[in-house]
Amino acid sequence: MKALFLILFFGKSVVLTPEPIDIVGEVTFQLPEPVSAITRGAHVRIDVTRSLPSNIDTDDVIAVLDYLRDEFPDGSVTATLVTESGQMTILDRVGGSTGGEVAELTLWSLSGVDTGVDFSELKIETTIRLEGVTVLWQNYTK
Repeated sequence: MKALFLILFFGKSVVLTPEPIDIVGEVTFQLPEPVSAITRGAHVRIDVTRSLPSNIDTDDVIAVLDYLRDEFPDGSVTATLVTESGQMTILDRVGGSTGGEVAELTLWSLSGVDTGVDFSELKIETTIRLEGVTVLWQNYTK
């Protein structure tokens, strides 16, 4: 019940890249305001809609999710959250999601993200070129 109240009152998504960017290899973001998790399921979302092949309709949920799973297997994209003191949390699981208009990668950790820890830096590493993507932090999962 506590998690529900935290999500209702403090749950949010923070856009980390207001303009689409390309990520090749590795990129590090120094966050202007620290981010933290309110549930252990907090994660990074990367909007990869622009990189979908033209033969995949975003309304076809199954086709989008199949494409994301095949194109971005675990290990192809990772995110590392870093605190001011150097504590790191690695998000090494890759999932996909779609809402009919967007296709997103979800980067998360099987062990979860520690709650109440302020992260001031985010590093994304990828073996696959990510073109025209936006990056978001979501501090919870339902």
